[in-house]
Amino acid sequence: KNKTNNVSLEVMAEKDRFLRMEVSGTLGVSVASFLMKDTEVSYAIHTQKRFIYGPASEKALSPLQNVSVDPRWLYNVFFDLPISEKNWTCQSSVEKVVESCSRLQDGMKIVWSERQGERKRVTISGAKFELQILVKGFRPKVQSPEKAFSLNAPDGYKRYKLQ
Repeated sequence: KNKTNNVSLEVMAEKDRFLRMEVSGTLGVSVASFLMKDTEVSYAIHTQKRFIYGPASEKALSPLQNVSVDPRWLYNVFFDLPISEKNWTCQSSVEKVVESCSRLQDGMKIVWSERQGERKRVTISGAKFELQILVKGFRPKVQSPEKAFSLNAPDGYKRYKLQ
């Protein structure tokens, strides 16, 4: 639809176990809270007062961003890991740092670029969309992980289970 949306993400993660994102829009307005524990996701879309939960899959984020992106790929994005799923082919640099991964059957591609220390740009693209994630830095230790890695449906939110 030729639309562009800019959001800020605050991400906390423990490789292959937990990934928490707070999504905010223009002027810091809270848009969504997202949690992935192992292979289960839950997220609250604050602007719509909806809470969605279920298994992580390529369809899991569709209610949030209307694109087919498997949230489990975010572990790969943030931890600089090649995607090891069937049908994916990844390329690494001479320094053995992942540079790109692609899936030929549908043209899905993930590219890591503009690396400077902690900073990097990661572009996830498919036939009908492009997501760019600009990582500006990270903290190696999550404070209060028991709070950071839990997410419950807020009062008044309608609950939806992913299939």
